[in-house]
Amino acid sequence: MLSLHNAQFYLLQRTPEVARSRATPLLDLIMTALMPHPPQKQVYGVTLPTSVLFIAGHDTNLANLGGALELNWTLPGQPDNTPPGGELVFERWRRLSDNSHWIQVSLVFQTLQQMRDKTPLSLNTPPGEVKLTLAGCEERNAQACVRWPVLRKS
Repeated sequence: MLSLHNAQFYLLQRTPEVARSRATPLLDLIMTALMPHPPQKQVYGVTLPTSVLFIAGHDTNLANLGGALELNWTLPGQPDNTPPGGELVFERWRRLSDNSHWIQVSLVFQTLQQMRDKTPLSLNTPPGEVKLTLAGCEERNAQACVRWPVLRKS
């Protein structure tokens, strides 16, 4: 039954054309927040720039963003690719040697075993994490980050 749910969910939420349409407001906010020197402005009610931006959403939001950005992931030991409490994490890093900006995208999730055992997440018992690769971004560093201008073109 779960495989049928996953297939239906993929078709309705991750198909790129559908996902881009549904994810546009979130993508606008995320991409503006990730800019190295964002203008000071309101984007969908959020004042930018900000050091940390937390957006709460649903599994459909994760699927829409994944489809729009062509992010594909499989979570080890998980029957569902959008687990409860899963997070898409976008990080901007600056390399000091040349002042270049790099973006890393990952999916963070509580594993089934952690849920079953009611394991408190901490630095000693961290959640599962999968580093994601953005389609069309050829220049990556060893940490799977992509250079900022490359990300803006995707």
